[in-house]
Amino acid sequence: MLEALPLLAVTLVFIGIFAYSYATIQLEEIRANWDARRCDPLVMAMAHMVPDKNDPTIDPSDFSSDNFSFCIGRIIDSSISIFLQPVMALFSQQMEATKPINNSMNYLRNMASSLMAPLLSIFGNLWDKFSVILYQAGRIFFKLFSAMDRVFGIATASVFAGMSMYKAIQNSIGFVIQVIIAILAILCVLVVFLYFVMWPVIPVILTMIGILSTTVYAANISGMGESFCVGPNTLVKCGDGWKKVSEIESGDVLGDKISVVEGVLKVECDPSAECVSIRGVIISKTHLVLCDGEWLPAEKHYEALPLGAAGMPDFLYCLNTTSRTWEVKSGEGEDAFIIRDWEELPGEHEEVDFAWETLIYKLLNGKDADVKPLRQAAGRGLFGKGTYVYKDTLGTKIPIHQVRIGDMIGDEKGLTRVIGIYKDTSSDIPQSGPNESVWYYMPIKKQWNHPAVSRKAREGEGYQLVTESGTFMVGYPLQPNSVKHGRMLVRDFTEVGAARIHETYPFTQSVLNN
Repeated sequence: MLEALPLLAVTLVFIGIFAYSYATIQLEEIRANWDARRCDPLVMAMAHMVPDKNDPTIDPSDFSSDNFSFCIGRIIDSSISIFLQPVMALFSQQMEATKPINNSMNYLRNMASSLMAPLLSIFGNLWDKFSVILYQAGRIFFKLFSAMDRVFGIATASVFAGMSMYKAIQNSIGFVIQVIIAILAILCVLVVFLYFVMWPVIPVILTMIGILSTTVYAANISGMGESFCVGPNTLVKCGDGWKKVSEIESGDVLGDKISVVEGVLKVECDPSAECVSIRGVIISKTHLVLCDGEWLPAEKHYEALPLGAAGMPDFLYCLNTTSRTWEVKSGEGEDAFIIRDWEELPGEHEEVDFAWETLIYKLLNGKDADVKPLRQAAGRGLFGKGTYVYKDTLGTKIPIHQVRIGDMIGDEKGLTRVIGIYKDTSSDIPQSGPNESVWYYMPIKKQWNHPAVSRKAREGEGYQLVTESGTFMVGYPLQPNSVKHGRMLVRDFTEVGAARIHETYPFTQSVLNN
């Protein structure tokens, strides 16, 4: 093979000499027909000779390279064109074949458009008319709706106007009756002082009192027993069996063998009082009973039945117990249920006691009264046997333990009727005067106070009263065995008065049920 190299080299030299000679001979002709001959193979090889050597702006190497790139691109384009020509011819024939189909589709489209145009025109007109009708119907509906709103507003306003008129008439009648009651009270006081002068009008006064006792204003002139507890025949579960509540005494042990009866409250039951019957137990509608784990007023118990005036007892009873609850039933075989005692709120909770004292203080002295400067002491406010009340405005005294329901006793502005008596055997009963937790009136500050006052206490019976006015006057020896007595206006057992007890119910329920 090496022996052929000289021959191959000589051949290549002659080919190069031939190409150069050919190119040199044809150079002028190539320059004259450059666009037609620039892509000939020999011309592409000798393209660096084509530029004029006297023109310094043209680099032969760049010229040859550019020409080579141009010719390669033309060759590639020609090759692709040759290759795709059959494909494009076939595609052109297919397009020609689809022309009849396109013409047919266009013809069908034009025919469908010609057929649907009248229908669309008809439906368009119908829709326009329907839209106009619907718009008018909507306008009429909204006008009718607005008119009905106005009618409803007029009707509502008329109802409220009627209610306001009724309430105004009722208030006017109530005001007149309150004035009559006030006049009757004044006349009663005058009868006490001027009996021999006023005796002719006594029948008239008694007649008016009898008439008012049958109205809704009877509570203004008689007992307020509807705020208190159960009928006298109600059975209470005690440690030695079931006993009537009217036979319960302070110190009795209840059915759990732990709780003890601290005190017994007996209240006159007014004929106008509202009570209910739960499993045969007569109970005030506002007294709290345990119902499905929640403390509710008796009237809201699911078994509560309204009690007519004919079934009302003469007296109602309530207990205070160390556990604040007691179990009751109406008779043998009846299901028992649990109720709260008079105190209701759990003991030994300073925050509850303070909240309660603040509530009572605000009710008695006004919501803007400032309770902070005063030392409020929680408790019922009991009186010892040495405490006196006044039977008349002349200053006739009677020991508090001798007071009976129905007695008239001294009050701030005259006399008030006793409608309930409470007896207690707590260990903090003073021998005379009030214990540390009685509410009393301070004339200088003109407000009610409940301070902690240190008094020597002894074990024994304590007493409290429930009066129509919610207050009464007490007297007590200033010193043991002293002939000098102090006088003090105090709150009764209800603290706020029987007529306002209902204002404390939301607080009590919120504490017990939370």
